[in-house]
Amino acid sequence: MSKLNFKVVDMEQAMQEQARRVIPTNISNTYFQSIFEAFENLREERFIANKIRDDFDKIFGPSWNVIVGKNFGSHVVHQTKSYLFASYGDDEIYILIWKSG
Repeated sequence: MSKLNFKVVDMEQAMQEQARRVIPTNISNTYFQSIFEAFENLREERFIANKIRDDFDKIFGPSWNVIVGKNFGSHVVHQTKSYLFASYGDDEIYILIWKSG
């Protein structure tokens, strides 16, 4: 099974666990189920990003932002303890999650 590899994290532990729930991974805990489900059930990056954002908004309140893709640049302003940049799988699909305003 593919793994989620954190690149940069400024996020509370509970939020990291939710990220692992929604990204497919061999680590099973509450925070990452949403990302896991998104990658398992959806194929297009925009739908994966939308699923992750919706789950984070429901669990941790609005306003979460998510980018999913193989190649992108970014510069974001985020709230403290609400930023995660990770890669997933052998294809190294990247996931950027952050909360703003």
